Parts: sequence; structure tokens; C-alpha cells
Amino acid sequence: MLAFRPNVLYSGNFKYNNFLSWVFNSLSKNIPLNIVSDQKSNPTYIPELVKAIFNSILLDFRGILHIGSNDTLSRFEFACKICKIFKLNLRLITKVESSALKQSAPRPLNSSLNTSKIKEVLDLEFADTDYYLNRIYKSL
Repeated sequence: MLAFRPNVLYSGNFKYNNFLSWVFNSLSKNIPLNIVSDQKSNPTYIPELVKAIFNSILLDFRGILHIGSNDTLSRFEFACKICKIFKLNLRLITKVESSALKQSAPRPLNSSLNTSKIKEVLDLEFADTDYYLNRIYKSL
């Protein structure tokens, strides 16, 4: 059995619903957003997940692996990075606490994952979120 535990998936394909595409598409249309500042994670760039899956198959690895970026940041910090890199209007984002959103299901405040095992087992290194966002921006 092989299982991956990714965290806040995103890619440069803005047609699919993920945090990056939601922020980018909303702010591109001048739609204001409320973004939580107290929920932290280490987002996963989908091409890195694909590479990890491919390497796992080649190595015939069995087990559970956590995958995510090298940095831990709040959703608000992630959105600010998106604004900066994609040159979007940061003033359209309001920082809020999780309790203000009245989400239907409770969310953990820190869902960052320890990725040391995937680095050890598959010999993969992951970059900070800025690196992946810049790659996406440069590819547009």
C-alpha cells in the first residue's frame, strides 16, 4: 500500500479549484476576500506530488508519506505571497480569525506536515512556497 498525505494542493492551472486559483481568480475580478490568519500549513505544489508518486512507484515504496513545501505559513500569508508575486491588489484581502468564518466543519489551526520521511526515503527536497509561485508566474 502507498498513501500520500498532501497539504493545501495548488498548481498553475487556474481552471481547477484550489487555494491559488481561488485567490488569483477572485482578486483578478476585484472580489474582496476574507482569509484566515490562524490556520497554518505547508502547501503542496501538485507537480512535486506527481514527482513523489512517480519516484515511489519506481522504488516500489510502500507506506505513508507526508508531502508539502519547506515552509509553514498561514492562509493569509499564502494569499499575501500570491498578491505580491502575481501583482494583485493586497487591499482586497481582509485578515480574519477562523471563528469569524463560521465554517461548517472545524479546521485544525496547524495542519503542517513533517516531510522528513519523504526526503529520506525518496531523496526529494522541497522548496519554499515562494519558489513554486514564482515558477508558476514565470510560466504564464
